[in-house]
Amino acid sequence: MNKQTTKTTRKKIESPNSLPTFLITEYSALRSELVKRMELQHQLISLALIAAGTFLSVGLEADSTIMILIYPFLAMFLASAWAQNDFWMRNIAFYIHYHIEDKLTGNNLGWEHNNPPGSKIPLFGSLSLFASRGIFVGTQLLAILISVLRTKFHFEDIVLFVLDGLIVIFTLILLKRRNAKVANPGN
Repeated sequence: MNKQTTKTTRKKIESPNSLPTFLITEYSALRSELVKRMELQHQLISLALIAAGTFLSVGLEADSTIMILIYPFLAMFLASAWAQNDFWMRNIAFYIHYHIEDKLTGNNLGWEHNNPPGSKIPLFGSLSLFASRGIFVGTQLLAILISVLRTKFHFEDIVLFVLDGLIVIFTLILLKRRNAKVANPGN
């Protein structure tokens, strides 16, 4: 697209009649994306719980600590996908707050103004993040604890214990909430 076409398109969007329509359409699309990402997060948590149950039950049945100790690796990757969706959901919320609702309402109306992105409950931070950490890290720690109680401390088990400990720490780092990258145009 050349610069002339971009200027013409921008003039069409910025005309008084089309800008609200464009913003409302963009708002609708972004809210739909938020819902999809939220659904994906819930599916990832469900998958983590199902995988934990599967690895633990198969590992206990086969008396294999190695099978149980593999689960924290999988949980780390699921947590990474969850965190990626959380990051983009926060970016979308900031964008809606600062770039759509400000332009459409101009007087602090709208969901994102009523419930600002990044608002949290003081003691725990975001409860969804707290719950997700509890599920991902909790199931990892449960797998490690069950393995410690059942292991014969072979070399492979010790290596996996050390790796799993590092994996749990890395998972906590992955689940640390990052600030959204969308700048406030008012600043």
